[in-house]
Amino acid sequence: MFKRALIGVAILLLGTSAHAKMDNKTPHSLGGSISVGAAEFNGSKNDGDGVVAVYGFYRYQWMPELALEAGIKTGMEADDWECDRINDHRYECNQSNDLLFNLDANQLDYQNYALSVRGQYPLTERNSVFLRIGGHFYDYEIAKSGTKVVSQDGVGLISQVGWQYQWDSGVALQASYEYTGMGDLETFTLSSGIAYRF
Repeated sequence: MFKRALIGVAILLLGTSAHAKMDNKTPHSLGGSISVGAAEFNGSKNDGDGVVAVYGFYRYQWMPELALEAGIKTGMEADDWECDRINDHRYECNQSNDLLFNLDANQLDYQNYALSVRGQYPLTERNSVFLRIGGHFYDYEIAKSGTKVVSQDGVGLISQVGWQYQWDSGVALQASYEYTGMGDLETFTLSSGIAYRF
């Protein structure tokens, strides 16, 4: 599957080389994003097994359509909040601390250190679609009230597809869908982010 994805990226990027052009900015970018979505552990699909994450990255655009990206992501479970109105000026909110993944656990924390290749295809002068594929070192822990239930680290796959809008100032906004494989844990998230090319 990984080889097929790499072949697909190569075909996409070879086809874009005739259409893409490098602007007068340097090839360096810094950025970040916030993502929310779902998580699965060993194939579990419970409603409420949500995650939220933040991602920071450095990108080097070595060709108009190809870039290398290095980033760090940290994430955790996303709990629901239930709020009741007590009176006109007071609300009482409680965290819905449901169990995760059919396990006796209610906490999830994870970190990723990623290195990936990003290809982009321009739709207009400012709009483009992109595909990012890479590997990452991950470390996660699933716990119940601070007591570790599952802990794992290793190397996994990250893939992302999205849209970006870039201004002449170097500022870009992006929206994307991302898959992150971390051994027995997988996340499927939607993200929005900002980058600055300098």
